[in-house]
Amino acid sequence: MLRGKGMEWEQPSENLKESLVQALSRFDGVEFDLRLSADGIPIIHHDRELAVSKELKGDLPIFVEENSAEDLRDLGFPSLRDIIEEKKFLNPWCYDFKFVCLELKIPHPKSRSGGSWLSGKVRFEHMKNLMENTITMLDEHEIPPENGVFYSFYKPMGKLREKV
Repeated sequence: MLRGKGMEWEQPSENLKESLVQALSRFDGVEFDLRLSADGIPIIHHDRELAVSKELKGDLPIFVEENSAEDLRDLGFPSLRDIIEEKKFLNPWCYDFKFVCLELKIPHPKSRSGGSWLSGKVRFEHMKNLMENTITMLDEHEIPPENGVFYSFYKPMGKLREKV
């Protein structure tokens, strides 16, 4: 907890809407990870596997990409749209020249969208859909391209960008 002249502040948990809004209000930019839900929605989640207790996960599939956006939101993971539509996030990003780094995360090869250890085509198509859906959302909200960057530890990222 930070304390200062009659003010108390507790840092929210990472990758939640509240934490990203706080970060963009306090700093020059933020970075977060995007994964593609089973129904094609960019979701903010770092780990390949659901970052929740077994009790919360219940019968849901273990890999993020095998779950619907609604199920992921119910577990507390916001979609990119949830973040973008938050005016306290969107306005600084668009008008105050704040910067957002969007890391596109690769699905685990054991997940259906990962396509196994040997099938690069399935993974490439998945990453292409993630990038396309993210760009569409950014364009819909007129976010200036110079206020953000895509990156990934996905080796064919350059080829991917050529296809989108």
